[in-house]
Amino acid sequence: MSEEERLAEVTAVLGDLVALPSVNPEGSGQSGPSYGESRIASYLERLFASVPGCSVERQPVREGGRDNVIVRAGGTTRGAAPLLLEAHLDTVDVQGMERPFVPRLEAGWLHGRGSCDTKASLAAMAVALRRALAAGPLPRPVWLLGAVDEEYQQTGIARFAEDAPAIAGAVVGEPTRLEVIAAHKGQLYQRLEVRGLAAHTSVPERGENALYLAADLVRCLRDRAAAELPARAHPLCGPPLLTISMIRGGTSEHIVPDHCELAFDRRTVPGESAASVRAELERWLAEGLGPEAAARVTLHAPHHEAPPVETPVGHPLVTHLLRALADETGLARAASGVSYNTDAGRLAERGIPVVVFGPGDIAFAHTTHERVELAEVGRAAGVLERLLRDGLPEL
Repeated sequence: MSEEERLAEVTAVLGDLVALPSVNPEGSGQSGPSYGESRIASYLERLFASVPGCSVERQPVREGGRDNVIVRAGGTTRGAAPLLLEAHLDTVDVQGMERPFVPRLEAGWLHGRGSCDTKASLAAMAVALRRALAAGPLPRPVWLLGAVDEEYQQTGIARFAEDAPAIAGAVVGEPTRLEVIAAHKGQLYQRLEVRGLAAHTSVPERGENALYLAADLVRCLRDRAAAELPARAHPLCGPPLLTISMIRGGTSEHIVPDHCELAFDRRTVPGESAASVRAELERWLAEGLGPEAAARVTLHAPHHEAPPVETPVGHPLVTHLLRALADETGLARAASGVSYNTDAGRLAERGIPVVVFGPGDIAFAHTTHERVELAEVGRAAGVLERLLRDGLPEL
């Protein structure tokens, strides 16, 4: 099949995927025909239902037909663990977009919700697997996973990882502009609760102002983060980050507030964990606020946690993908890292070697002008087809 035929195939598949709404309903309280991943899951089933050598399974994850889809293709190497290709099925919402589910072709770019994040990766993976199988038996088994709920709590990839057998390695699709991402940051969402003592504002000395302590707390966290985190920069994905992102407290203008809550986003680097972050925060509070004030602050357990990723740049999965990229595109690149997090973290914490790779620019993800360059989607499919045909014999 020529490069032009491959481009036509990825264009058709990606157009079909964009035309199938799969907005993640979690967190928005929304429901209706645009929400949930069931349509795109059914499309993926149909796409591989008649492909020789494939089996397709729906894996229930959440209510409302929100299922993972697992496509399995066998290999000729006896006992070889499968290579996993994974891309998420869900998208963010569509506020501010005009006709978000009508794929529009313009000057070599395809526009529409999910076109970049990350239906382009899913289309490239699906086309690569179909083309590789059409060329003959694969040396290593390959599984293609379409996972639900990446954009909210990553329950789809977590459910898959619960029961997954040994996986030789995984390529997680995200818009990396064909960069091979061997490391990325993790993420924690946590809350801090500050307790004070209510009093009438005519006699404020009888109370303990929770907002004043919260202001001291914000200053403490900001100063400590600026002083300590940059020194722990990871060579590929940079330093840890802490951002105070929400604050609320008080009940009335004439009452000394007895309560305040803060929320923060903590970006972790490989080697950090929720436990190590907590220990560091407790030290900062004790040293920065003093024991008495720190005792009035409660640090709650994380209500969202996405693990970081670090695969050695010399690992065969990394080097073979870089070689496939160079052979397909002529691009001689080194592995790199990013600050955002992906489904890859849920696989990495299970000990699975993983890289993040795909067409598209993250700058267009989640925007009202989301789009992807079709030629890049075609090149991604070519790179992945080479990887599947290679079989990664060292794994």
